[in-house]
Amino acid sequence: MREFWHKLRRWEKALLLLVALYLLLWPLEPYSSAVLAVRIALQVAIYFTGTVVVLRIVVGLTRALVHRFLWRVRHRMVVVYLFVGVIPLTLAVTLATFGLFLFFGPIAAFVVTSRLEQRAAELHATAASLGWELRSAEPADRRDIAARFLEDALTRFPGILARFDTPAGPAGFPPGFSMEQPPPDIVHYRGIVRRNGRLFVAAHAQYAPDAAAILLMIPLTDEYLTELVPGFGIVELGDNIAIPAFAPRTTPPAEGANQPPGPIPLQGEPPATPGEGAEPKAVPAPSAPAPAVTPPPAGSSPIPPRPPRDPWEEQERLQRHVPPPVHPFDRTVAWPAQVPVLNWTSGRTDFETAFILRTRPSAVARLMMSSQSPRMTQMARTIGYVLGGMFAAAIVVSFIIAVSVTRTLTRSVHDLYVGTLHIDRGDFSHRVPARGEDQLTMLARSFNNMTASIERLIEDSRERERLQSELEIAREVQAQLFPRTLPKMKSLEVLGVCRPAQTVSGDFYDYVELSASRLALAFGDVSGKGISAALVMATLHSIVRTQLSVLAQSNGDPLVSTAEMVSRVNTQLHTGTSSEKFSTLFFGSYDERDSVLSYSNAGHLPPILIRGGVVHRLNVSGMVVGAFPHAAYESSKLELESGDLFVAFTDGITEPENPYGEEYGEQRLISLLLRESDHSPQEIIQKTMQEVVEWTGQTALQDDMTMLVARRR
Repeated sequence: MREFWHKLRRWEKALLLLVALYLLLWPLEPYSSAVLAVRIALQVAIYFTGTVVVLRIVVGLTRALVHRFLWRVRHRMVVVYLFVGVIPLTLAVTLATFGLFLFFGPIAAFVVTSRLEQRAAELHATAASLGWELRSAEPADRRDIAARFLEDALTRFPGILARFDTPAGPAGFPPGFSMEQPPPDIVHYRGIVRRNGRLFVAAHAQYAPDAAAILLMIPLTDEYLTELVPGFGIVELGDNIAIPAFAPRTTPPAEGANQPPGPIPLQGEPPATPGEGAEPKAVPAPSAPAPAVTPPPAGSSPIPPRPPRDPWEEQERLQRHVPPPVHPFDRTVAWPAQVPVLNWTSGRTDFETAFILRTRPSAVARLMMSSQSPRMTQMARTIGYVLGGMFAAAIVVSFIIAVSVTRTLTRSVHDLYVGTLHIDRGDFSHRVPARGEDQLTMLARSFNNMTASIERLIEDSRERERLQSELEIAREVQAQLFPRTLPKMKSLEVLGVCRPAQTVSGDFYDYVELSASRLALAFGDVSGKGISAALVMATLHSIVRTQLSVLAQSNGDPLVSTAEMVSRVNTQLHTGTSSEKFSTLFFGSYDERDSVLSYSNAGHLPPILIRGGVVHRLNVSGMVVGAFPHAAYESSKLELESGDLFVAFTDGITEPENPYGEEYGEQRLISLLLRESDHSPQEIIQKTMQEVVEWTGQTALQDDMTMLVARRR
């Protein structure tokens, strides 16, 4: 029992405790209402805890089944095939369908909007024609001309509305149309206008120098929009606006007034008097004209909703206006059409989804291919069927090939799995069966070659680690060769820095205090890189230090001549190393008593001396040390003045290249030293090396970078 309890998890233990407590309180329930309340709370807790336990069990079983199913590579390949083949294919078909929807949708919307633009252009041409007639007519005749013209326009534009400027004020057609002043942005406008929540096709034109204008409008209805593209589909207003209607004027005519037959009178102008030759007086427009539409009752919406259509009527409407489907997937879809709409109230033009087009993709395709011959259309249909059949056949063949390849692959993976078990036990003599001549067979053979090479690779790895450890020791030893303290000279500040490109460096610098007033400077670059260059560098360092000590003991004077010193170093280095190993060497001696720097240069880059913003090069040079046993060297002297800056450097400063193959060069180094000449030696070296690294665009150094900077205080 105790073992069973320890195997349970926390939620399962909590469930058992709650059930036990619930059962213990059962006999006490009739004696206390508090016990009943506790049992109800326990019942809720049991339901919650039981749900959690069941969910955990279901999740655990699901994970175990999935893990067991996916343990075999064959099952994993089936899952991979589903995710790599079936699901992407399904997504591709879905995306293609959606792409066709996005392709045909804008085309269908363009058909409707282009027809509307064409209708707006026709309406604008009508307004311009009326304007030309009114412009050449007498003011007294304009009313009759406009009435006759608009009556004729009703045959081409059913429901046309007009607002017309006259000398007597604005006039409306028909009389129920409002003569509200249009917004300024409607001048010379042709397009769609939203006015009082309704949409119109409108066109505005001016016909007189005094800005007299004509505004023609056609109310947009579902039937009007559908007739724009007959046989293409159903076009409906996108915002469910009502069909506009303009009620006639409710004010009755004056008693006794005759209504002779003739043109419809224009609202806002006095009727013409027969027989009068003079132009009638202009009647000023009222300051607040009567509204053209009967106002809605209080609290009602200004845009009454479209009444719901009968389903049978809607089905009959679809069959009448929407073409029949050409295949089972040719379903009726709806596409919105966005058009610029001028708001009558604000005067601002915004893009609105004003219309909804319901049609079939086949109707759009038929419209696109209407310009093609029937033979071309039939050929395109045949090609589509052929491609569809090829697509289905490709799926079947792909499934067969996938099963065959999966079986071959899983068998090879099983053989490799058995081989890894032998290797895990330390049995490197096991060989994996190699069947066939495919890549899996080559993998099996490679596995067999790998087992035979593992011991050798392990031994090589150990040897490599040993060499790396020795290189690290060599780096630490070489770091001890460089000066660890700065010389304490009153008139000269000296600092040297070396940044190796690899673990160890072949560059060399040193400064030794010969006496309280004399300092020896040594600077060089050994040929080659790596361990061999580092060994020659250590030899050169030892020779220089040894020669300084020997001269000090034999002559009393630590240094007689820099040329003699370099000559001795050359002889000893040539004797102790092969002729292929040589080094450049700049050696100098500074005497603080007279501020004179004596130096000899054995093939090294000429150091730079900056004095008063002028650059000088110490060009005295001779043969490199270590190459020939009897090379001759010269020495030179230079008196350092206060503020002089002495800089020695290796080719790791000037020769690094940027990604375009261009070297950093001495000229850029000189420019940098001139800019930074007032800073301390440490700042000069840090700035120089940083700029060289940025020039290369890499973090790894191309060569050892070493600099020695001395400043005369």
